[in-house]
Amino acid sequence: MHPRFNVTTGLCRLEYKYIENRSFFIALFKHIQYLGRKGCWRTAFEFCKLLLGLDHREDALGALLFIDYYALMSKEYQWLIDFYEFFKESKGLSLLPNFAYSIALAKWHIEHDNGQNDYPDSTNKMIQAIIFYPYIIPILYKKCGITDNTVKKHSYFQRVVGDNIESEGNAGLKLLLDLYIERAWSAWKEDEILDWLKETVKEAFTLIKNKDPILEQAENVRQTKYVKTPRNIYRHILLSDIKEVTASIPPEYTPNGGINMFDPLPPEDSVNIYDDQRLRDFERNSILEAFIRSLLPSSSPESSAYRRRNDNNDQNLNPEELNQTFAAAANAAFPGVFPLPNGSESNAAWTQTIRDTLMRFIGNNAQEDEAIPDLLDENNATSSNNNNNNNNNN
Repeated sequence: MHPRFNVTTGLCRLEYKYIENRSFFIALFKHIQYLGRKGCWRTAFEFCKLLLGLDHREDALGALLFIDYYALMSKEYQWLIDFYEFFKESKGLSLLPNFAYSIALAKWHIEHDNGQNDYPDSTNKMIQAIIFYPYIIPILYKKCGITDNTVKKHSYFQRVVGDNIESEGNAGLKLLLDLYIERAWSAWKEDEILDWLKETVKEAFTLIKNKDPILEQAENVRQTKYVKTPRNIYRHILLSDIKEVTASIPPEYTPNGGINMFDPLPPEDSVNIYDDQRLRDFERNSILEAFIRSLLPSSSPESSAYRRRNDNNDQNLNPEELNQTFAAAANAAFPGVFPLPNGSESNAAWTQTIRDTLMRFIGNNAQEDEAIPDLLDENNATSSNNNNNNNNNN
């Protein structure tokens, strides 16, 4: 890791598309879940901010789908409202059901702490959330132990998109709604909050009965804004491992071969340096030849010679390039020892000797390969004899 990589500055960025970075993202995600299960809400919230900050443009693991929950549980109500107001347009937060309900609840907490009894701002936000995402209310009631047959039987509160709960175009929206309910319902179970919620639902009923124009606006949003579900939402749901929600993921995202949870649903623009053309060349050729090729100017992927060589599958070394490379290397390492003739770009005699020696090793001549151990053995034997002679002299 780079010595200047310091997550405490808030300025570090990692791209999820690089396979080497993904384990860090996933480890953070799992650590946040672990902290939440232990009740360490503030710590989980801070790690959630870190996860989002690493790649806030892509948000590859959907940190926006639970940062509101951890902010509420950490009692960071004003931070959540400020965050929403700042990013609601650029990040599309106004289209996320979890923010619609969490912002209303955060405003209620602030008004409650300030001693207000009528809760004007939070009630307006809550009515809007109910109108836009009514499907949450009956399930939230059930989770919190509230019995209200009016809500349970009313058709409007069974809507995800239009008149039907299930349809081909609302799979993503339903996943978001189910995910929020399963994760955040416990934030609503206080008696004072439930009393306010029930009163707010009654006010929303008035708008529903009067067919307020906001109903048409809400249905239009549900039908047009959730047609295609981003890949990061499915990735978030898989990592969250909430069975009630995971079971609803479309089959095309859960292939028969299974999903690698160490890298669920890799991005389509994934970058893996281990698939690099230069590394494939190294695997295909001998180690020494691969090393020599890496010294040549044409080994750069940006060079036209590199592209030509790969297009033509030409595995032969270019003698002129070899001459130039070793002549330049020799003069750089030993200035003046191997002077280049005037008007010449290479010392042909010198490079010819070096080239012949290298070709001997690069070639696949088994006879020559077998000569190497003999040479080593001879050297070892000579060295051993010299040592023995020295000992005898002593």
